[in-house]
Amino acid sequence: MSKGEFIGVGIGPGDPELVTVKAVEIIKRADAICLPRSKNKVESIALSIIKSYCNGAKLIDMVYSMAHDQKKRVQYWQEHAETICSMCDEGQTVAFVTLGDPGLYSTFAYVSELVRHMRPQLPIQIIPGISSVPAICAAAGLSLAQADECVTIQPCPQILEKNGQWWNQFDCVVIMKIGRKFPLLIQYLSRNNLLKEAILVKNAGFENCLIIRAEELLQCTNEQGYLATMIVRPQKNLEKESV
Repeated sequence: MSKGEFIGVGIGPGDPELVTVKAVEIIKRADAICLPRSKNKVESIALSIIKSYCNGAKLIDMVYSMAHDQKKRVQYWQEHAETICSMCDEGQTVAFVTLGDPGLYSTFAYVSELVRHMRPQLPIQIIPGISSVPAICAAAGLSLAQADECVTIQPCPQILEKNGQWWNQFDCVVIMKIGRKFPLLIQYLSRNNLLKEAILVKNAGFENCLIIRAEELLQCTNEQGYLATMIVRPQKNLEKESV
């Protein structure tokens, strides 16, 4: 029977001071810390956030494939899940740190499911973190929602398939997973007369945070990177707020 424990730890949007007290406590007492990073990144962004909190824990570099081929991605998850199970079998406390919150578009969800299947009796905890959504609102000086307003969080590929009428359901739309689809997103927003209500926030929570609004987005380069999120509040809602 496994003696260790596996903990998913949300470490916030980027600022080390936005890592929760609970997350710091877990990181400090962990025997091993898993640092996920995409295959095309040289260094772990997560490590740059938590390095001052690591108390001599073993740092495990966990590379993941961002390929569209699901089989390749599962292969990486499987290998890392086996590594985690082996460490827990030795009685270690293993922390898997993730940007933002483990429950929102996080690799932890896939890995923890495999670990749970391999070791049904292994204790698994989740420590929530501040996600990029409130971070970008704070950076842009916006309220995400008030009173009876409706909010939705959507990955960019899904947004591109929505018709213009779809936007009438929501007062605020948060668009994530933009990356290389940025040019298509700008074309879509322009076509649906939504560009003037759009705000793109890059690297929220980091010192190099950048905010790009409305028509300024037309001057941006084709790819906006992994840490780019957009908020769109349709004009009808802005008019309502000004009444």
